[in-house]
Amino acid sequence: MRHERPIPAHQSHPKILFRFSAAFAMTKSCVSFVRLLQSVVSVLAMVSLCGMFKPLVMAGQHFPSLETSYAVNAAVLLTCCAAIYSGVMCVLESRSVAKMSQMTSDIALAIMLLVLALVLTDSDELQHCHDTINVRCDRFVSAVAFMLVATLLYTLSTGLALLDLTDDLPSVPVTPLKDVRIQLNTTAVV
Repeated sequence: MRHERPIPAHQSHPKILFRFSAAFAMTKSCVSFVRLLQSVVSVLAMVSLCGMFKPLVMAGQHFPSLETSYAVNAAVLLTCCAAIYSGVMCVLESRSVAKMSQMTSDIALAIMLLVLALVLTDSDELQHCHDTINVRCDRFVSAVAFMLVATLLYTLSTGLALLDLTDDLPSVPVTPLKDVRIQLNTTAVV
């Protein structure tokens, strides 16, 4: 039977659980899975945005609909870039790519996706999608939802990278302050 040391008072159980969860969360397979999810969700958002406008049918003929907005074009371009970035980072996860550059890219993509999702939510296409005949409202709403989920996934990967950076810091034990007294020499020189 093995004798275990008691846990010191300054170490609490949540801290131990946090270290265990951080070590579990930063396995290469977990980060690769998050990157794969980011790529898939970005592709789904891009496909939803591309299929949002349907062609007009007049007198039995299909007329191509070129009606779109700058916000939709920017969202398609950004989700395409996000899907490519996540796919490349998923493949390169086995190599050690600089964590700070990954975090910067993830934060930038999360902010841009969130801003574009909010712009699309407030756009006229969504406000009046039931009034127009060439906008698929369900695709529009699903594209915004996928963009918000992608934002959360990029934020999650930033949090995982932060946990990995804090695990690399050296652990310094906390000791109580010592009672230090300064004694002044009060003898006068004559």
